[in-house]
Amino acid sequence: MLTTEEILTPFASGQLDFLMVTPSLILFPDPANSRLRSPSLAVGYILANVKKEGFNVKYIDMDACLITVEKLLRYIDENMPRLIGFTAVTTTVKAAAHIAGLIKKRYPEIPVCLGGIHATMIPRETLQEFPSFDFVVRGEGELVTPRILEYINKGKTDFSSIGGVITRDKDDMTSCLIEDLDSLPYPAWEEFDLFRYPGVDIHRTKRELPIITGRGCPFDCCFCCRPPGGKKVRYRSIESIINEIYRNMEEFEMEATFFADETFTMNKKIVGGVCKAILEKRLNKKMRWSCSTRVDMADYELFTLMKRAGCYDIFFGFESGDDKLLKLAGKKITIADMKNAVKIAKKSGIAVHGSFILGLPGETKETIEKPWKLAKELDIRGVSFPIAVPFPGTRLRTMAEKGEYGMRIISNNWDDYGKQYPGVMEQGELSVEKLLYIQQKSYLNHPIKVDWRWPEDALDRSKKTKINNETQ
Repeated sequence: MLTTEEILTPFASGQLDFLMVTPSLILFPDPANSRLRSPSLAVGYILANVKKEGFNVKYIDMDACLITVEKLLRYIDENMPRLIGFTAVTTTVKAAAHIAGLIKKRYPEIPVCLGGIHATMIPRETLQEFPSFDFVVRGEGELVTPRILEYINKGKTDFSSIGGVITRDKDDMTSCLIEDLDSLPYPAWEEFDLFRYPGVDIHRTKRELPIITGRGCPFDCCFCCRPPGGKKVRYRSIESIINEIYRNMEEFEMEATFFADETFTMNKKIVGGVCKAILEKRLNKKMRWSCSTRVDMADYELFTLMKRAGCYDIFFGFESGDDKLLKLAGKKITIADMKNAVKIAKKSGIAVHGSFILGLPGETKETIEKPWKLAKELDIRGVSFPIAVPFPGTRLRTMAEKGEYGMRIISNNWDDYGKQYPGVMEQGELSVEKLLYIQQKSYLNHPIKVDWRWPEDALDRSKKTKINNETQ
């Protein structure tokens, strides 16, 4: 693991063209919180494509690397990047805006932009709320960012003609969507201090890195942030996916992968092809992996193949313990689907974890107790109970703003828009205090099964540690 000083070593390869920042104002080394941290695929892809176009890049993850605002500003003083880009979700957008304001005050000539899901969902409103950003990059930024840098090299300061760039005086809100995913270079993991990203699950290997087989999701769940064009699913080739796995193993010592697709098993042909290629090349002996999918897409034959190819865990978004609420949320699944999917996964030998959202449209004091009781019945490895958040641009927020089902938004402070705490929406008799009480009760009734039957093979680092300790 690199020290802060090593991460902030002055840029020695000539002019720094692009500085990308994941912002944070509150830094604390919390092992419990950072245990589930994974390097950002979006950032990795953007950095890789900017480098491919011949520009020099630097990435600073302020939270993961414990970089203070003062140290970030000092790094900018010493390196003077041509372009600074922040990536932020709703809970970090205010931090990004504050830091951007400090940068603009010191260096008004440096363009500072914002990307990420918050800005993508409400670009015009974001620019109105936060004057410290010069413009927003909406949608997928891999192709947009090099164009901005090309304009800067030509001495241009107006980027409004670039597709995917949203400025205050621009009417066209079109976002950038990449059709040919195989044309993108693999994520630039060399720009990350990978020791600071343990992974998204307890994979028990040396290193986990995320991979996608495609982008987009055709479903319309009311609580999901679906960017423009995001319903269109685009897939990578099997060859590209397998080559990336090889590359991650050889260059970054990867021993576990999380397939970060929203619905991994939606295209059975792609999944089957990936699994068969993994088995043919015996990569399952060198890597284990996990994924996420929908309960109505559980398939025993496919799950069995996935298990043989190294899949050890599947995440399901259960979302509710009531069929009526599932229908109102647009989830288009049933409790019967959940039970069947968990049964199939267990039969195939794959562990299951999932989540239930508390406070979906139509939730009552009676229905809100159902998730933890259903989780008990399902008997899965782990489960989370996030509270419904009316994120900007979602159907849930529109419903709440209209007061449907008695929903009411009680805070527009983006700092509060976390899924676990503190709660920003109430419904009927379900106050925030009541929701938090039920959330705590749900977790207490379903603790994580730390003694779950984990894979025991040559990749199991915890087993090696135990053996080493016993022999000393």
